[in-house]
Amino acid sequence: MRSGAAAMGLTASNDEVGQLLRLLEVKDDQIARIASSSGVPSETVREVLRDWITVQDYKELLYGRGHIRMEDRLAKYQQAARFLQFGFLPGYRVIADGAHGSHRISRPLLERFLHDQSAKVKITAMRIGADRFVSEVTSPDVQRLEDLFEKYGDMLPGEGEPYGFGYRAPDQVKLEYLAFPISRLRDVVHIEEADLVTYYDEHLDEFQVTPNGPDDQADPGPTTALSQAQPITKPYEQVRHEIIDRIKDQRARRLGQKMAHAARALFEQHDRKLVEAGGYKVLTDEFTMLPLIAVAESLLEQFEVLPDVVHRDDRWLDRLDLANLPGIGASRVHNSEPVTATEYVFSAKEFESQQQDQLAALPLQVKIAGAPLAGDDGSLYIIRLLDVQPARTPESLDAVRARVEADARKLAAFEQLLVEAANWKQRMHSEPMDDLAEQLGTTLIEPSSFPKREAGIQGVPEIPNIQGIGRHRILVDRVFALVTKLGGSDVESAPLGQRVDVIEAPEKLSIYLVRLDDYTPISRSEYEEVAKSPFVLDQLAQTLRSEQESGDPLSIEVLYQRVGFEPVRQDISEEDEEDDGEEDADEATDET
Repeated sequence: MRSGAAAMGLTASNDEVGQLLRLLEVKDDQIARIASSSGVPSETVREVLRDWITVQDYKELLYGRGHIRMEDRLAKYQQAARFLQFGFLPGYRVIADGAHGSHRISRPLLERFLHDQSAKVKITAMRIGADRFVSEVTSPDVQRLEDLFEKYGDMLPGEGEPYGFGYRAPDQVKLEYLAFPISRLRDVVHIEEADLVTYYDEHLDEFQVTPNGPDDQADPGPTTALSQAQPITKPYEQVRHEIIDRIKDQRARRLGQKMAHAARALFEQHDRKLVEAGGYKVLTDEFTMLPLIAVAESLLEQFEVLPDVVHRDDRWLDRLDLANLPGIGASRVHNSEPVTATEYVFSAKEFESQQQDQLAALPLQVKIAGAPLAGDDGSLYIIRLLDVQPARTPESLDAVRARVEADARKLAAFEQLLVEAANWKQRMHSEPMDDLAEQLGTTLIEPSSFPKREAGIQGVPEIPNIQGIGRHRILVDRVFALVTKLGGSDVESAPLGQRVDVIEAPEKLSIYLVRLDDYTPISRSEYEEVAKSPFVLDQLAQTLRSEQESGDPLSIEVLYQRVGFEPVRQDISEEDEEDDGEEDADEATDET
């Protein structure tokens, strides 16, 4: 950045360096101490500050920002540091970005931005999928099959653009697990009346309500100024059942944890004869797994509760299959970082995937019981992998010919749908959509009103999630294009031919017949109210940056390209050269 700034003729004057020192309240004797402790002359410290000021000006130009005063810049950095100190990253990013200069935003641009998030449309739509017409297309030729296999053979299903084709088999597992349902644990929990009274006496603050408030079901008597100011405690009889639920839930969860801990101890005792290397057990040909039913029966004898034994070894499960399993699919590793069951299972040693930091302390491998998993309702699970199949590319077209042929037929039917798009649009001019839907044996999609963009993560607008359709940029933009063509006039009074469109959805191999039914623009009063928000300009600036094809002009990738730097990459095929190769690459990178 110093080099780039110099090339643009940017530098900072001595007066600016002095101003920065005054704002930082740094005296000459402090500079001398800093220089002495760093082993450099005092002038070097001043040159570092000069470089910092120059780089800030350089950032303003690259980001296309307006200049801000030095004291304002420092204030923003200090405010951003406070957000970071408390771990509020969204606020930190917004404030720190403002230190790069003020946004150059015109009123028309702001109006368009707020219009996109506030003006709404109402539509009626109908999806026509290519699968309805597959039987009408001819068999694909060999060349078409080979072309699809060549293009999508090394992609997972859903990855191939734009149709979602993919013939690479995903990571898959077969597994079994013990389940400790929270409902069964609650059923065996015994509570004495004394337990309820003790809980009530020790947690009176949890049952306090404001007199005559929405939670107050007791009759506090005549309302006075004093009674309004002081909360009252609900009587024991009124909250007794609530206390029962609380204690049952707490004790059931503790019981589940004890049972899971006991189960883990049984597994560890059985597996202790195995040698451990690198955090994993070294499995031998003689090793046999401890049957889950044996563990379940042992737990029944110890706790008088029989856990469920579930075998999922009848078919291979990929990530989506596992996530959709009842109960365990939505569970997470118990008492750890937020690691989902899917993330945990597919981090197993046999997949040889690069583990996330939070998974490093959670080793998992085939035939060895894993860490306990907890569902949102308090149910617990202990999983054991029986077998795994890492993702793999099919060796030839013949291995996946049936899937490729099916996709080729769907693609041909979709291409025919596109050819007939004009005909479908013409039919919408003369035939009610209800009749078209009835002829095709489908239903109309009538979502609630939606804007062109809605607030997303960190305030950056994103495509709205339309009921029955999902997030579909092309459809949303084309619908609002109809509004633009109508000039914002009364939609209902516009000719039908100007309110309909046929919109392709290649990712679904479908087309949508869409009719614009209503349009609600943002009013002037609404605009003035929203425009007052202090975060609107920052959100707009983030949106503009996210839409820039070049990305962040100061990202590491862009800086590499600007200075002609190429990171050293070495592919070492021999295992015994692996470590040396990594060291050489590190040394070469350091030298560069």
